[in-house]
Amino acid sequence: MLEPPNLGAEFRNIPLAADVAAALELPAFLDRDTNAALLGECAFGAARGERDAVYLTVSTGVGGAILSGGAVLRGPDGLAGELGHLAVELDGPRCGCGGIGHVEAIASGVALARDARAAASDGSSPFLAARVASGAELTGRDVSAGAAAGDATCLALLARTRRAVAAACVSIANTLSPHLIVVGGAIGLALGESLLAEVRAALRNEVFPVIGRRIRVVNPELGDDVSLAGAWPLVNGHADRSNRSQPSNDRVPSASRRATGSPKEVAIP
Repeated sequence: MLEPPNLGAEFRNIPLAADVAAALELPAFLDRDTNAALLGECAFGAARGERDAVYLTVSTGVGGAILSGGAVLRGPDGLAGELGHLAVELDGPRCGCGGIGHVEAIASGVALARDARAAASDGSSPFLAARVASGAELTGRDVSAGAAAGDATCLALLARTRRAVAAACVSIANTLSPHLIVVGGAIGLALGESLLAEVRAALRNEVFPVIGRRIRVVNPELGDDVSLAGAWPLVNGHADRSNRSQPSNDRVPSASRRATGSPKEVAIP
């Protein structure tokens, strides 16, 4: 673990995979959950057969992973694909990483809880203020409930969330030109079609036309098990590299790309 932005200074440069391997006396491989999720969707879900795709998760935080030419893009230090730290508001709130206006600072569960507390405190949201008065510790779910009840501030917070994610996807599309963007995570799935529709509209109107006509935006097919499902192609990729002495472990295993069944039907080596 190099420098996760939200876990504090003590979580820096930890040889986690090596320590786990030593403790269990088994091989251990470490990867970001979004990379594993992308591998899972490529092997068993919405990105089967794709060679250029992006996975974006909107949940407690906002994260991402990039498939380019059939391989997970990791960069020289393994940090490529931190899509939650795309800037979407130049004068927006400060992110946990220290940056300004990142999509994670606006659309994540942590950000929604922060904004909900502010709205309850300043009285701009009677719904959220009532929740606090009843003893609730506000989360993104309270914002969603307030929006469903017609609270204007909660509706505005979710509209800002959708716009922030859409703006991030515009930058992703223009920069990477993927064939597919998979939008997952608890908030991404809860917003569902309302979020996907806004992203699609932004892509039609704000990216190069050839990209906007081609790109698809979908929810993941594997639900909460997406990163767990991705552990199989992750380990399989390491095994392929070891068996064939290949220099890279970033490529999606060919057997995984051909798989069409449920992850529960895969025999783990």
